[in-house]
Amino acid sequence: MTEKLEAELASLRARAETLSSRHAAAEAAFADADARLQQHLLEADLDADEKVRAKLEAAVAACALTVTNFAKAITAQQAKIDAAEQQLAAERTQAERKAASAKLAADLDAVEKALPAFLDAARRFTGSLEELHHNFEATQMATFVANMMAQVETASAFALAELRGAVRGIADGSAPIPPKKPLPAPIVVAEPAPPRP
Repeated sequence: MTEKLEAELASLRARAETLSSRHAAAEAAFADADARLQQHLLEADLDADEKVRAKLEAAVAACALTVTNFAKAITAQQAKIDAAEQQLAAERTQAERKAASAKLAADLDAVEKALPAFLDAARRFTGSLEELHHNFEATQMATFVANMMAQVETASAFALAELRGAVRGIADGSAPIPPKKPLPAPIVVAEPAPPRP
């Protein structure tokens, strides 16, 4: 659908350029016709050249009408372009939302799949550390890992439910698209100072 809208927009813009070019030509023709009429009025025999004056006035009126018609057409064409641009922007936003929603859903699936294995490994690790109860550092690590497991289980229950709701919200436009992950800042290596003489 986006490709079709892009093609339609390109066609509308091309027509707008043609209309603008024709409008400029019509304005030039109007200026020329008006100049010829003014020259006739200033230099010709006003009593003898009535037909010539009428012909020149008709040419000015026709050129003015052409300029007006092209101006109206340009305005109408611009309205079509604006509508097509808005529709294309909406299509692109919808596609972006759909992709972001699908990515978040896939990321959540990966987390939900990895979480039980992580907790199981943490439980086994804690159990192994508890066998070393006679060592202070081992018991401290076991306590730390057990606390971390409890916090991860609680936090994941809330966070995953909230993020599943965000999947729907991103798709329907009620939630913002998550920002892209920032790139790490480049490491700047300081040049050593030149040796002093």
